[in-house]
Formats: sequence, C-alpha cells, structure tokens
Amino acid sequence: MTDENHIGETIERLRDLYKDVALLLRTSEGLVAIEGGGWEPARGNTAVAYSSNSLNSPRKWLTGRAFRFFKNVDFPNILLFVCVILDEQNGKEPKQPVVSAGFCDYGEGQDIEGPPLDWWYAWWHLWMPERKDDGSVNSVRPKEEWPEEHKSDIQSVTTLAVPLMEVKSEGDLKEMVIGPILKEIKNKQGETK
Repeated sequence: MTDENHIGETIERLRDLYKDVALLLRTSEGLVAIEGGGWEPARGNTAVAYSSNSLNSPRKWLTGRAFRFFKNVDFPNILLFVCVILDEQNGKEPKQPVVSAGFCDYGEGQDIEGPPLDWWYAWWHLWMPERKDDGSVNSVRPKEEWPEEHKSDIQSVTTLAVPLMEVKSEGDLKEMVIGPILKEIKNKQGETK
C-alpha cells in the first residue's frame, strides 16, 4: 500500500478532476444551447455509465468517461454528444485524455426519441477508423463499416476530439470542440435538403 497521505491527496485530486470535468460538461450544455440554437440535454441528467460497484471489477469503480447527450427539435434525427475521455475503453486508448464531440444521424424522417440509446455512443470517437485526436473530423457509416456488429438505426456518426489539456477556457471549448461539431451538423443537414 502507498503512504496514507498520498492516498488522501490522490483521491482529493481525482475529486477535483471530476469536478472540473463536470464544469466542462455544464459549459458545453450552455454553449450548444446558445451557439447551436435550441439544443437541450437529452436522456436525463446522466453523465457517467458502465461503472461498477462489484468487488470483481475494481478497475471500473472509477469512470474513465463523462458525457452529455443533446437533442434539438430542429434536428430531430440528430443525437449530439460531448464526452471527456480520460482513459481506455476495451483497449481503445487515446494517447492522452481528450474532449470529444460528435453526433449520430438516424436519417431523414427519423426521431432520436424512438430508438434505444447505448451510453457508449458518447465515446464513439474511440472506434472511428483511422481516428485522430487533433480536432480533425471523423465520419463513418456504421452499417457499412461494421455490417455484422452494428444493428441500430444509426445511418452515420461524425466525431472529433482534442487533447483535454488544450481546452483551458470556455473560448477554447467553443472554438475547438462545440463550434466545429455544430458546423458539421449544419453541413450534414444541408446535404439532405
């Protein structure tokens, strides 16, 4: 065991990290509402999922991802998300913690309120083919990329991510994450009209 003072300090630093992540997600909520015109939280107030309280899964006691989902009546087929990815998920490890944003497009005429939602959609960025964590936009058609595994109604997924340590202010979050993903949604909707 580690020195008891270090344990207490480590736990306190972890609590501070989670507090900062929560602030980032709350700031994201405000930015998507203002910048995107009408985006609001979807699927309740959930911010973490797939953690464990089992003695058999101690590595899952702490979450490595925190997220928010958003909906907008003007884009009923789009499920927008923002996610802070702190560590690996099933071997899909970012080189460093990242802030990711993206959206699932269920296709024209579909509504996100109907289909079931898997929480892991929020960190879909980790599964993007040839993904980059530098703000580059990644897009995939799940039914084409993973025809055997992907059975949902999602037509396409678009994500981007930047290193968490580069997001030092609300302005950075807006410029590097929220603004670019909202622009992609508008571009996508323009393609279908």
